[in-house]
Amino acid sequence: MDRARPDRAATAYHRSHTRFHAAVALRSDACHDCLVPAMKRDAKTPEDYVAAVPEPQRALLETVRSVIFRAVPDAAEGIRYGMLDYPGLANLAAQKAYVALYVKASVLAAFKPRFPGVSCGKSCLRFARPEQVDEDALQEMLVAVRQARLEDGAA
Repeated sequence: MDRARPDRAATAYHRSHTRFHAAVALRSDACHDCLVPAMKRDAKTPEDYVAAVPEPQRALLETVRSVIFRAVPDAAEGIRYGMLDYPGLANLAAQKAYVALYVKASVLAAFKPRFPGVSCGKSCLRFARPEQVDEDALQEMLVAVRQARLEDGAA
């Protein structure tokens, strides 16, 4: 009998991630890595995606979304990887406790000081409250992202 074996890399990640939870006494429902798959939405259109997001996340999502369109008025909007996609610019996702904006890492690195109190990853800003959204700084960053992508030939 031929049994399917789990991918070694996935199994190793699971073991190390489980140890991480134990080491920091973190529940899996409070972990960003554990939440991401559960928050993926099956929306087919941006309108469906936004409609499926509960308040207060929807207001926060709409705020960031409006800044995206102010920064790049001709930005196309679609769904990719279960989140809002702005090709050549950014991705936007509503998670359980925040709204995440994914942009070009090198540009975000230069703008991180403009977002004090906002959780930042390598290429991600995580807004948990509306007052964290500095619309002017966000708009400037998105314009810089668009320019960097154009220079790279990716947009």
